[in-house]
Amino acid sequence: MYLKEIKNIYHLELDPLFPKEEVDSFFYMAIEHYLGLERFVLALEPDLIISKEKEAPLFSALNELRQERPIQYVLGKAHFCEMDFKVDENVLIPRPETEELVYWILDQVRNSDPTGSNGGEGLQILDIGTGSGCIAISLAKNLPFSKVTGVDISEGALKLAEENAGKNKVEVTFVEAVELSLEKIGGQYDLIVSNPNYKRDMEKLTMRILVLIF
Repeated sequence: MYLKEIKNIYHLELDPLFPKEEVDSFFYMAIEHYLGLERFVLALEPDLIISKEKEAPLFSALNELRQERPIQYVLGKAHFCEMDFKVDENVLIPRPETEELVYWILDQVRNSDPTGSNGGEGLQILDIGTGSGCIAISLAKNLPFSKVTGVDISEGALKLAEENAGKNKVEVTFVEAVELSLEKIGGQYDLIVSNPNYKRDMEKLTMRILVLIF
């Protein structure tokens, strides 16, 4: 089948559910993930044909998207702070606003060191409700001489966070805490960060499932 035909099918099936620009994004993310193709491939090869075997995962992804499953869960990954993170239903999908929080923290740390050379040396950092580990890992990656701890109540989330730390080649200590309280966690920290799910129950009633997952 022509790749452009598959793109048309994506729009036919998904345009009633999502803005067209978002459907375009879904399609390009899928072909990059499953086929290793850049988003401009159709401009260069408008008559590119995809084999039956290679088109199968694209249609499998389309079926999940029709059920309003987030593209990040479909592909099993999310991009955050110039790194890829494995995600599944055990964790919330990292948000752009969370990236802004990380960059703000990095700016604050670097501004406190006029030379900008210590890489967070001696800093003890705690990430509460770490989820996929995106905040903790991003801070550890950019502040390599700091000591970062991530805590969560979910065993599944912590397993995923540990995988992400290994994938991105950083050392982070992950701790399961049944109750997220400093008394239970222990230790002394120079920086405590948390970006929990802040949607109220009343708001959830009027939100689409995709919004609730993010």
